[in-house]
Amino acid sequence: MNFDQLKVIWDTETQESHYAIDQQALHGLLREKSEKLQRFIYWQVFQTYASSSFVILVIVAILGAIFGGFLRELPSRWDVGALFVAATGWVYFAGSVYFSRQRQRRRQREAGYTASMRDELERDIEQVNFEIETRRHLWLGFLPPYVGAFLFTGVVFRLSGTPEWGLIPFGCFMAVAYVFETRSQQKIVRDDLEERKRELLSLRETLLSSEE
Repeated sequence: MNFDQLKVIWDTETQESHYAIDQQALHGLLREKSEKLQRFIYWQVFQTYASSSFVILVIVAILGAIFGGFLRELPSRWDVGALFVAATGWVYFAGSVYFSRQRQRRRQREAGYTASMRDELERDIEQVNFEIETRRHLWLGFLPPYVGAFLFTGVVFRLSGTPEWGLIPFGCFMAVAYVFETRSQQKIVRDDLEERKRELLSLRETLLSSEE
């Protein structure tokens, strides 16, 4: 805890100094850090929605061109099926993020948190726990969009006349990107979210001790 939020009080009976918490300053610091975390979360969610929307729109445009007869080369059933599977993977990815966050917001509304520091502290602890649990399972959540991106690229390669062996280096690139992305999320959990959780739990313990 930051010592700027502590006041020294001299006990004349025990001739000892004690510390009291400047709750207003501490409340401001808590909100500042909470807003910083929320901005980071919103940015990552925005990236999820933006990338998913872009890929889905491109796939829908290609499917529209296929069924509208605008392509000179008639795609195979495999191509059409692969595009549908790819779009489904991205829809599932964006939908899972959206609905999980909607459930989290509903739980917070049902909890009835107020603007008090204690309630905001409990809300932040719940939010951090949710982020940690979600990101620990993202290695599985990333599979549908990555598989979808690979299938989509395979169809684009075939329709454009690109040699199919080009999928081999692209597949290797996708595998490396998948590992990098999942490890990055785990690093966020270790270096940022776990540290934030320890700070919040320590603050809650301090507040409870000061009220006794």
